[in-house]
Amino acid sequence: MSVVETERNGLLTEFYDEDTGLIREDGTGQNFEFAKPGAQRDFIVGEGVIFITITTPKGKIITKDVVKRNN
Repeated sequence: MSVVETERNGLLTEFYDEDTGLIREDGTGQNFEFAKPGAQRDFIVGEGVIFITITTPKGKIITKDVVKRNN
C-alpha cells in the first residue's frame, strides 16, 4: 500500500502553543492535530481551513499542511 494524500475541510478549534493545534473536520467531526510554524499568528480559533492529511501504509494519519479557507 502506498501513501494516500487527502484534502479535507474543517474548523480550527484550539491552539496548544504558537505552532500547534487542533482541527475538527466538517461532516465527520473527527479531530486532527497539526503543526505549522507561526500558526497562532496566521489563524484564529473558529476559522475555516483546508488541510491536507497523509495516511501512511500502516494507517497513521499525519496533517501535512493547513491553509485558510475562503468562506
